Amino acid sequence: ATIEIFYTASNYANSHNKFIHSGSDQDSDWIGGDSDGNYRKTLWGDASRTDICPADFRVPNDAEIGEFREEIRAIGGNFVDAAFNSFLKFPAAGQRRAPGGALQIKAVGNNGALWSGTQNSDGDSQALWIRSGQLNTNSNRARFEGLSVRCIQDAITNPVPVTPLTIADATFSINENNAANAEVGIVATTGTPTALSITAGNTNSIFAISTAGVISVTNANALDYETAALYTLTVTATKAGTPNATAQITININDVNETPTSFSFNGVTYDIVISATGRTWLDRNLGANQVATAIGDAASFGDFYQWGRPADGHQLRTTSTTDTLADSITPTN
Repeated sequence: ATIEIFYTASNYANSHNKFIHSGSDQDSDWIGGDSDGNYRKTLWGDASRTDICPADFRVPNDAEIGEFREEIRAIGGNFVDAAFNSFLKFPAAGQRRAPGGALQIKAVGNNGALWSGTQNSDGDSQALWIRSGQLNTNSNRARFEGLSVRCIQDAITNPVPVTPLTIADATFSINENNAANAEVGIVATTGTPTALSITAGNTNSIFAISTAGVISVTNANALDYETAALYTLTVTATKAGTPNATAQITININDVNETPTSFSFNGVTYDIVISATGRTWLDRNLGANQVATAIGDAASFGDFYQWGRPADGHQLRTTSTTDTLADSITPTN
């Protein structure tokens, strides 16, 4: 009978680096306990740990993987091509599994699969499954399978102050590096102007104003505290038959702690990429030598992790294998 073991952080790390498989292609796990996956879900979702993702990053959950799926769907066409053409440059790395009992790496250049940190009650876990005509985040995958992992930064909330003001001189603030189309503030007017325009002070065309008086960011790359901490704009309201009205709008740029664009983790140098929803991801799969340059770019494939397992060496594509199930998060076989 399977013995359910109480797992702790001290016995999560494995004592060997072999890829564990059961010889079956379905309903298999790499460990003989933690059958509901709750402990491993907690570990993979903990951004304070560094045994799977860099500090402040974690394995994305099913909803976050779903955001990436919708980005692929919006690109359209062949889903494998669309994944590569997305902001993540996700390659078709295939997967490591054992159809008919023979452990092998399959579908390189044709399929891609991405683990989420979400598990199912039936012993499987959720992954994004990408084929040319199939795109599914509800793919139930056996936990012994080796699939790609892409880490996501834990949510950081940097609210942008937005204060409605009149056309009188006013002050707004916004964080540096904010996204394009981010709202800075609203200029309230009287007299129903037919046009509002920024007529002075708009260096590098960083800001725009709508006819409704909404000031927004148009050039996000130039919104940098270290370059300019303050902008003074002249906003002019016009209407035929009425004298123009102007206001001086001061915009303070808030200095924020900026995520490094390049850093080393476990011997690999990673950069970051930002999704359309504003989430920060690693620019390549864990263990990959480079960002994918093609769907079948082997240098971009990275490692194959078994669900819920740390980076103990089993993830390397050339590791030896065993058919003995682990009886703890620290297998000794």
